[in-house]
Amino acid sequence: MPITASQIVMYTSANMPVNDTASNGGAINSGIRVVFDDIAATDVVEASGAAADSGTVTITGRKSDGVIATDSFALSGTTIVSGAVQFERILIVAVDAIASGNIILRDAGTNTTIGTIPVTESGFRRPFYDATANAAGGADKDLYEKIFVMNTHTSLALLTATVTEIESGLYTKAAFALENTYASTQSVTDRTTVPTGTGPYSSGASGVPSDDITALNYLGIWITLDLNAGDAAQNSFYQLQVNGSST
Repeated sequence: MPITASQIVMYTSANMPVNDTASNGGAINSGIRVVFDDIAATDVVEASGAAADSGTVTITGRKSDGVIATDSFALSGTTIVSGAVQFERILIVAVDAIASGNIILRDAGTNTTIGTIPVTESGFRRPFYDATANAAGGADKDLYEKIFVMNTHTSLALLTATVTEIESGLYTKAAFALENTYASTQSVTDRTTVPTGTGPYSSGASGVPSDDITALNYLGIWITLDLNAGDAAQNSFYQLQVNGSST
């Protein structure tokens, strides 16, 4: 069978900062994804898993007043369990025990799925946690964070693969660059530090090294976010699309 879209996965790097001073990047963290749908409207979050799932889910997000808050509750197998905090947007979802089945997170009001934690994984999150611009009159700044694209197919390569920015959300404020080597563990001092060992930053289609992402291989992608002094906060997103073919 050819590679399916679900087998091309975006994962985090080992170090995803929550400020502008912590270490940034490193190796792939294949337990945490960077793709999910944000909560449809301000609501509490509910979750259910497989019969054996009983770990604690911790959700971090912003409330409608802008304050970052956390909410934790225990899974109860296939029974739907709800949290208590009304979230306006989701930043991080993590479970303290590796999923034995798919753990599904929803907003409680409409049962709309926010994201799924697949078997053997432990969460999902968005990059640039709590990224803020300097006040008007201050310095502009560029932030950098590293994610990975992985071909999880066990035998087939994704051929003539490219990564492209989708023109939606924060696309005018962000760009991306591909690392020059696969499975790189490059890290930088913090998310204000420019990484090396990449191609140019762009918004157009970028071909991967050697054209193909082989089976179970992965490539680092550095995303840069351009914050001008005085930029207002936005509840938004950034999207990348991976294209290719398989036999």
